[in-house]
Amino acid sequence: MKKAIFVLSVFSVGLVSGWYGHQYWPDIRLVLLNDSMSEQTLTTTTVPVAAINSQSLVESKLTAPMQSFKEQLADWNTTKIVDHYRKLTQLDDEHKNFARAAFIEKLQQGFEQGQYQQLIKLINSYLQFNAGDYQVVYILAESYRALGNLPAAIKAYYQLEQYVYDFDQIENIKAKIHTLVQAYHKKVVSESSEGEHWPLLLKFYEELALLDSNNYGYLFKQAEIHYQLNDFPRSLALLDYLLADVKWGNVARQLKHKIATKIRAKEGIALRQNNGHYIVSGVIDNSHQVELLIDTGATLSVVSTRFFKQLGNNSEAEFLHNTMMSTANGQLVVPVYRFKRFEIAGRAVNDIEFAVMDLPSMEVSQGLLGMNFLRNFRFNMDQENSLLFLDLK
Repeated sequence: MKKAIFVLSVFSVGLVSGWYGHQYWPDIRLVLLNDSMSEQTLTTTTVPVAAINSQSLVESKLTAPMQSFKEQLADWNTTKIVDHYRKLTQLDDEHKNFARAAFIEKLQQGFEQGQYQQLIKLINSYLQFNAGDYQVVYILAESYRALGNLPAAIKAYYQLEQYVYDFDQIENIKAKIHTLVQAYHKKVVSESSEGEHWPLLLKFYEELALLDSNNYGYLFKQAEIHYQLNDFPRSLALLDYLLADVKWGNVARQLKHKIATKIRAKEGIALRQNNGHYIVSGVIDNSHQVELLIDTGATLSVVSTRFFKQLGNNSEAEFLHNTMMSTANGQLVVPVYRFKRFEIAGRAVNDIEFAVMDLPSMEVSQGLLGMNFLRNFRFNMDQENSLLFLDLK
């Protein structure tokens, strides 16, 4: 019976509430303590707390300790409330049940009245001696959420998860946490200047990883942020840890490839110089070496007719169409082919187009490297040292 119906009034309602607190737990009164159980359990009802407990809260039937506790609740005296609550629960069942009902009713009323700061202070003090009270922890999480303190709400939900054992309820909590994590991530990005959000998000995901060490998504987020900060060693260390994981291994390998490409881009690609022009080595379809003259004025890359014929049946080039090309001898109609892949020092573009035409005056290269390749990268040339830098956009 323990916790068995907790999700009915807590999670099913909580999961559809807005994360910024515009919509709160609409009927928080429905989650009540059933003190007739041998253990602390929860039940639900459509009757408000005050109606159920009206007889026990009638002034004429209150003992002096009960009356004193009611007065302390009205004053929001945190220290006295918690101290008196503990004393009442050490008396007979009548005082214990009264203390519980009055305390929960106060929390519910405080939530409905928007007294979130006072609730948080009171609940945190109470949880120091009764950390496993998941009903109260839920109210704490919702209070943080209503205030827009999403990291604190997430932490409270993780605390709540420790005391729930039903699989469906745990999945509901995880879904709630996931929604709040995404919301906070977007909030930080939208409210921060460009680039300033990365350190804030890194700290956020580091703290989440401490709360949930089995969630490799938090580790991957850290790796992504280190990548954005150009801290490649730390990113690679996290990615290496994820490689063997069924879910995260593939994306970890993809990010490692991007890091390797960036590292290579910083090193520069050696160029060969000829009469003021720069020539770079590339590979077509993973197997055909080609020397191309860099021409930033050319929209389309070109290979010579001679080179194309040498490929023969070893190429899977696909004819697309004919196009008009300007040459020193005027306009020419030439065929355009699509190759599966073209790369320079590991920087690759898939499904890239090359025009095929005669280049009789070009003896030192086999074609032109145009902008249809270069525009895929942030590129620049160090002409003094004959280096080409290609960085991923």
